[in-house]
Amino acid sequence: MIDEFGNKAPQKAYGDLTTAELAQIAESISVRLHLFKGDYPAFMPQAVKAVMEHPNLSQSDAQKLTSFC
Repeated sequence: MIDEFGNKAPQKAYGDLTTAELAQIAESISVRLHLFKGDYPAFMPQAVKAVMEHPNLSQSDAQKLTSFC
């Protein structure tokens, strides 16, 4: 399936994300937050919340997101 931007749709459901995949997502979010200079897109709080509430997120990655946010 292809989205409206021509990108291939993810094949994995949210609930199936692994700890390693969530670590990569958390790192990607953390290192890019400063680029917005406090003016975050509307989806950002929901995206961070979804990652933070995932049961497979490690405590160290949760702490990293908390620190950067």
